[in-house]
Amino acid sequence: LGGGNCSITGGYVYRGSTYPNMVGKYFFADYCANRIGWVNNNGGSITWSATFTGNNFVSFGEDINGELYIAGISNGVISRVIDTSLSTQDFAAQGLVMAPNPASTEFTIQNELLKPIQEITITDLSGKTLWKQHVSTESYYTVSTQNWSKGYYIVTVTQTDGQSFHSKLIVQ
Repeated sequence: LGGGNCSITGGYVYRGSTYPNMVGKYFFADYCANRIGWVNNNGGSITWSATFTGNNFVSFGEDINGELYIAGISNGVISRVIDTSLSTQDFAAQGLVMAPNPASTEFTIQNELLKPIQEITITDLSGKTLWKQHVSTESYYTVSTQNWSKGYYIVTVTQTDGQSFHSKLIVQ
């Protein structure tokens, strides 16, 4: 294997709906390198994540919705596998504007097209929900980030028709 790799931990093909960029990709990990790898369903080269020091991945799991999870034996943590390459294009196409991003104390989501929104959810990169709000017809929503750690978060806006749109949020 080389390059610090020593033992491949088999995984799953992503079949969930939360991260369209991941659909059909096979995810696996290397125990020694502490990295997650993936390959497109039509083959090709392996893409590796950044190193997750202190994990030593030993198992994958899949929930009822096809979302993937990975277990690290060294730290005893089960983490949700997420797509950190999310763009804001889907958000913008739906008339959603999130600013400021990066945020320091708060940010606002503006619903410029006034398409009916059912819920706004904010999760950290492990998949833990930090904030969830059922919404009505307001054109903007302000969220305080004062008690959040610095880092990356995923903002999901779900419309009343069930469609969800995701964007990255950086809190500094």
